[in-house]
Parts: sequence; C-alpha cells; structure tokens
Amino acid sequence: AGPPGREPLLADDDVAGLRQALVLLRLAVPPSPLGSLVHVALSQPAPPSAAACSQGGAIFARMLVSLSTWMPSWLLGDAASSLWAMRNGHGPAEFGRWLHEALAHADVPRPGLSAEAKMAFAKQLLDATAWSAFKAALKQLCGGKKRGERRVSSD
Repeated sequence: AGPPGREPLLADDDVAGLRQALVLLRLAVPPSPLGSLVHVALSQPAPPSAAACSQGGAIFARMLVSLSTWMPSWLLGDAASSLWAMRNGHGPAEFGRWLHEALAHADVPRPGLSAEAKMAFAKQLLDATAWSAFKAALKQLCGGKKRGERRVSSD
C-alpha cells in the first residue's frame, strides 16, 4: 500500500505487480543471461500499434507517461532505480537511443513540453553521474510531482 494516511491510488496487487516489473527491469541487465536476452528484445522494433521505435523506446515512453500521470509519486524511486540500472547495464548509447525514441512522441511524458525542454532533460539524464541527480532530472522531466500527488491523464 501507499504511505500511511493516504488512500491507495492503485490496488495493493497492482502496486505489487508494478514493483515486480520495475525490479525485473532493474535486475535483467547485461551481463546476466536474462539481461542479455532482455537487451536483445528491447532493441527489436515495437509492434506497429505502438510507434516507429524499438521495444526499449516504447517501454521508456510508457514509463515516462505513467510517471507524469497515474503512477503514485512514492514509486518514483523504484522507477528511477530501474531506469538507472537500465542505463548502466545496457550502456549509455542504447539507453540514450531509447530515451530519444520515447521523447520523440509529442505527448511524452506530458503534453506541452517543448522539444528543447525534452532535450535538456535528456541531457541531464544522460550526463548524470549519480543516482540522486538522475532521479532529480527524471522527476523534473515528468512534471516534478510532490509526494502523494497524482495527475490525471488527458486521455
């Protein structure tokens, strides 16, 4: 469940499943055998229904939109840890490609964010040398949600 005194925004099972998915992304990185398989899978083209990008770009786009809209703010650390591990495990070049593919979509991570702002945030994420700086840049990219805040998607 979420922090004490707050109504959960997601059911306990949903939060547990989301956390398990984030842990999988964090742990399934090269050089582990599963990480190598995940790396190959993330580099494959996304399904036609997604967009013209790789699976990694599509997953990244969905995570950024989730962080910007429905994902509870107290899961930001879990998401940042997963993306940090992906950046370090899959390599900065591949991570950068996925990030740029994700940010190429107009409404990722949120409508109204200019291409210039997206590129500035991408540079901060790619240049971060510490997890705390990476997490801070990710938080700002996704709208700087405060603890317990949730935004409703425009969909």
